[in-house]
Amino acid sequence: MGLFEKRTIVFERRGLKIGEFNRGVEGFYENVMPFQIDIKKNRVLYIEFESTLPTDVYISDGTKPLSQKNRILNEKWDVRATDVKAINLFIGVMRGDKATVDVTVWMGPK
Repeated sequence: MGLFEKRTIVFERRGLKIGEFNRGVEGFYENVMPFQIDIKKNRVLYIEFESTLPTDVYISDGTKPLSQKNRILNEKWDVRATDVKAINLFIGVMRGDKATVDVTVWMGPK
């Protein structure tokens, strides 16, 4: 990023626990966590992801997939957002696994 470009963080979670026991959900474990993130149209999204166990990450604009990463531990990547005002982020682990996740999503110019 250039000197005058501003990094606008649109989503950040640190120490997010995935795969924890929860009697209130079907199957009793929270293996998949969904998030909806509001964004500006036609921006590039940058994702920084770190996990204690291999984790799957799926990003959608509501109608089609924008990005999918399987079994990642520590990765950075960018996604070209389409003409939408929100994206869906899904973070999941395999049944029986527990992971602690740090994820940051920020916007940049097109």
